[in-house]
Amino acid sequence: MIYLILFIDISLTVTAQLLLRVAARRLPAELSLSVIPELLRNWYLLGGMACFGAAFFLYLFVLSRLPLHAVYPVSTGAALVLITIFSYLFLNEAITARQIAGIGSIAAGIFFVLMP
Repeated sequence: MIYLILFIDISLTVTAQLLLRVAARRLPAELSLSVIPELLRNWYLLGGMACFGAAFFLYLFVLSRLPLHAVYPVSTGAALVLITIFSYLFLNEAITARQIAGIGSIAAGIFFVLMP
């Protein structure tokens, strides 16, 4: 059950990052205090913040059950891999051969961290 909660935490973190990227694309070129009301009406920003908030509490719960030395590399590594893949697929961001090699290395590292 705890690994399901960790998976949900990672999924919410990835979703938050993608939503914040979409929200950031909608910001005007010139940032000033007048942007604040617009930010509060940006559903992508609010959704990203909500996902981060929920992920925070799930991560805290996971840390109460599993050691930090295992949870942190898995959650950050998996988030990095998934954000890179999803930003390529859904946000049309470029991905290089070097990044693909890095993703493979991180995925292998996650595998080794999870091995008993």
